[in-house]
Amino acid sequence: MNLPVIPELGNIDKDQTLWFLLQALIENEIALARLMEAEANKVTMAFTAFKNQTINTTELLAISESVQRTLTCVNQQQILLNNKLYDIRQLITKLNIN
Repeated sequence: MNLPVIPELGNIDKDQTLWFLLQALIENEIALARLMEAEANKVTMAFTAFKNQTINTTELLAISESVQRTLTCVNQQQILLNNKLYDIRQLITKLNIN
């Protein structure tokens, strides 16, 4: 995964500032979506391994618990991002930006 590119900001206006905030929010959502996809693949592979008897019930449950912890963190991050989006929308309204 690539590191984010942070542009030289210099003098930016309100519209550009809001664009940068929204872009950061979008990039975080994309990262969370990729993480959820990876966890879904982990569950699929674990279930297949369980069906093929290459892992046992204890191992399957351990994988399931790991996925649950990760998705709980993802959910918490999504709540924070939703709050940030709300704040950005409030700022747009306050600044009368269309």
